[in-house]
Amino acid sequence: MPSQTVLCTKKMKGKPGLYLLVIIFLTGLWACTKEAQYIETVSPAENPYLVQVDTITGSFVTFRPDSFLTSSASYGVAGYAKDPLLGSVYAAHYFRYNLPTWEDIPNTAVFDSLELVLKLNHVYTGDSTVPIRLLVDRLSQAITNEKGAFYNISKVEANGGTLGVFDAVVRPKATDSIRILLSPAFGQELFGHLRNRSGVVSTADKFNEYFKGLRVSGDSTRDAMLLQFKDSIKLNVHYTVKAVFNQAKTISFSKAGSPNKFNQIRQNYTGTRWADLNTKLEISADKTDNLYAVREFNRVRTQITFPYIKNVLQAADYVKVMGATLELKPMGSSMENFPLPNRLQLYQQLEDGTLAGPMSNSTGAAMGGDLYIDKVYGKDTRYTYDVSNYILAQLAANNFTATKLVVTGMGGDSTLTRLVGNSTTASDLRSRLVLTLLVYKKQS
Repeated sequence: MPSQTVLCTKKMKGKPGLYLLVIIFLTGLWACTKEAQYIETVSPAENPYLVQVDTITGSFVTFRPDSFLTSSASYGVAGYAKDPLLGSVYAAHYFRYNLPTWEDIPNTAVFDSLELVLKLNHVYTGDSTVPIRLLVDRLSQAITNEKGAFYNISKVEANGGTLGVFDAVVRPKATDSIRILLSPAFGQELFGHLRNRSGVVSTADKFNEYFKGLRVSGDSTRDAMLLQFKDSIKLNVHYTVKAVFNQAKTISFSKAGSPNKFNQIRQNYTGTRWADLNTKLEISADKTDNLYAVREFNRVRTQITFPYIKNVLQAADYVKVMGATLELKPMGSSMENFPLPNRLQLYQQLEDGTLAGPMSNSTGAAMGGDLYIDKVYGKDTRYTYDVSNYILAQLAANNFTATKLVVTGMGGDSTLTRLVGNSTTASDLRSRLVLTLLVYKKQS
């Protein structure tokens, strides 16, 4: 139960059992020396006050889905990174290529190189000061199934051999592309099929049977980072036509779209406060040192409820909620190498588990938290949401109509940023619900 304190030292008349401990109101509801703010619409004899309450205890639960769709994502991701708070993440991107159209290749042409080009979208997480190691493997199984959909837990066999390795420091905010030279033997073989227009490149189906695709994956022996790249992963066959003046030529293969590509994402929470999420789908903040987490990349989200919210109705004979603000505050040390999301949205989780929203502000625009970063002391960094309508609805709700708040990232799973925050029971930098109340007691 939330802590309760007596309002100053003043003893209320009438119903002492009802008014002596009125939730009221938790630490410093109003100072004993502060004069009441009388409201013109209420008689001063009724002793009205405008007060703020910020100690209504909330319940924070971090949760994850059993799996989620990734074959519809508009980007690729690969790498391996260890988050000191949320554990390690491994990612791999599976994809295949379309058969291109190409001009006839003369017999005087010679193969130069086979190159994979990953165009970065400048999104990453982890340590960009150490080399990242990416492996390029040839698929031995086609990317296809009856449902035409692949998930973060999906897997396709890649026993066709490692065709290339990238091992270097990447500046993901500045680097435009990563170029990986692939096996010269496979490049020469593919070039020969193109020059001879052999059977394996005569139709798209035959080509996809011959070349089922590639996997770009992280190496778990390197604790570096996860790196995102755009969907347009080119495969370039470079060759030279020998003549009086040599001509450099390129045949480019374009990547196939959904559902013939997907991201595999494996999260391991071992050794963290959220270790139970390896086998369970949710964990309460009271089991994680009062911390909760949000990372949209792997659909880690937080559910918030206020089980004691109706206690405010016992504060006095008359209570009116004038406003309600939810503040989400990050753990102080959680942002050092893992930046905060620029925006986080609130949804309402209905009784059937579906999400309604996102919740909007008074102008009808979806709230994103209005992130404020305290660059001086670091203690007042926060996301802020107007939840007045939500609180009013919960005060009138029953077990069948009550809803829960859900904090999510934005942009689907395209963001690698995350929030690790303190719940309302934490002693420092705590997230909190701030209620502005009009209260008064009728005089007998």
